[in-house]
Amino acid sequence: MQTSPFQIRFVAGFALVVGLFLSPSAALGYPAGAAVSVGSNPIWSAGGTMDGGTHTVVTADSGDLVITDVSLSSSFGSWWYLTLSRSDGQIVGQFAGESLQNYPLHRTFSSGIRIPQGQTLTLVWDAYYGGHSNYRYTLSGYYAQP
Repeated sequence: MQTSPFQIRFVAGFALVVGLFLSPSAALGYPAGAAVSVGSNPIWSAGGTMDGGTHTVVTADSGDLVITDVSLSSSFGSWWYLTLSRSDGQIVGQFAGESLQNYPLHRTFSSGIRIPQGQTLTLVWDAYYGGHSNYRYTLSGYYAQP
């Protein structure tokens, strides 16, 4: 059986195209996109109980702070209201609902909520049962270059 030059070129071209599609892509670091994280471990998280009105959660001292995840839970079944704000008074997030016992809040933001370097993130909490250690929060994200 003889192979023609056309067959050889066709097989070589086909192998090249398949090789390009199957070649590994470049690895992306966290976070993917335009934001550039800082430090060797730019990930941060904070959590606690909401047993009072206003809580200082974290200060953005190593760069801009980007909040990517918010989680709230409780063993109480009543209405609640949460405000996230910066130390300059700018409100950056508000959440409200009923019965964290039955419907815990878990939010992930693809672009995140940015807290500029030097600002402090505060949490203001209000609920039917007021402040109590059975109301719990977790916030997480990463530090980014200002």
